[in-house]
Amino acid sequence: GRPLERRAGALRVLAAYFGSLADRASQNWELVESREQLEGGLSATMARLDETNLQLIARAKEMKTLQEITDAISEQPDQVEVLRSIVAIVARSLEADLCAFLLLDETTGELVTQAGGFGLSGDEGALYRISLANPMASSTRVFLTGQPFITGDAQNDPQVIAHYARLWKCHSLIVVPLTVEGRRIGVMRVGSFKRDSFTPEHLQFVRVIAEEAAVLVDSTVLAKKLAQKNLELAQ
Repeated sequence: GRPLERRAGALRVLAAYFGSLADRASQNWELVESREQLEGGLSATMARLDETNLQLIARAKEMKTLQEITDAISEQPDQVEVLRSIVAIVARSLEADLCAFLLLDETTGELVTQAGGFGLSGDEGALYRISLANPMASSTRVFLTGQPFITGDAQNDPQVIAHYARLWKCHSLIVVPLTVEGRRIGVMRVGSFKRDSFTPEHLQFVRVIAEEAAVLVDSTVLAKKLAQKNLELAQ
């Protein structure tokens, strides 16, 4: 009888021991889960903070760029110099190689690359015209639809006329509409010699700049037309 009792007692001790181990393991597992949840929540919070900081930095950069553009307008009454200043500021902000305005010539129905483009030489690549009757051109589509366009390989993108991309020697390309009170006056094109240089965030940044720049560009164009008209009347 006693050996059986001793065995039963030993089994009870072992059962209690293993039960204790199970309880401790369960507690440890709960602690691990709680820690992982805490760390996960902390990581998510830090990620949201990082995203917010990046958004604030981007917004501050936009505001600084817009202020620089406004200052350039007030300091440069000449239209060509105004356009040159704007595209230079935009290009520097995006670390782009090329930037230019293409404005509508209402008499010919063409988008005309304006003088003073950033990074463009004075040859055909700087001053080409694109007919609005050419739906294959990305600039034409952006102008007609009001929808911006971005590509990381313009010279091989079927939505871009490769000829124009080669004239600019660009691979990455952003095209956004210039709109004033619902009236489109042209497009702004930003290019890079490197592939995949621009992100959707860059596109959004250019759209914000274009909204403000369009009004300023339109004002300088109207001022030039008015001055030309006054000159004609004086003569």
